[in-house]
Amino acid sequence: MFFFVLAFFREPKRIDDRPVPTIGQTFRNFATVLSNPKFMIFLLIFTGYWIVFWQQWIVMPVYLHQFVGKDIDVERI
Repeated sequence: MFFFVLAFFREPKRIDDRPVPTIGQTFRNFATVLSNPKFMIFLLIFTGYWIVFWQQWIVMPVYLHQFVGKDIDVERI
């Protein structure tokens, strides 16, 4: 698939002729996003949920091996 994309992908044509933003403008836009407290709280809650969710599945095999039994088949979980 990688070679297929390299061979056949074409950059879409732009409808408007706006200049490409500079690195400085990109950093200013990023600072604008980071300075929005509602958005940052949303990101904190959203990422916190997924960290807790995936931590359960990361720790579950270790817990089962240590407290349930060494011969348990954790691949089936």
